[in-house]
Amino acid sequence: MNPGEIMAGLQDKNRKLTAKNDEYIDLPETAALKERDYQMGL
Repeated sequence: MNPGEIMAGLQDKNRKLTAKNDEYIDLPETAALKERDYQMGL
């Protein structure tokens, strides 16, 4: 995948996610990490 496809896919899943988060997008702890990132304002 090129970076544009990665970003588009992540934005479809959660607009708060960015390319740096793609490693854990499908892991069980994703919800906790997304909550942490949300609290951090990411």
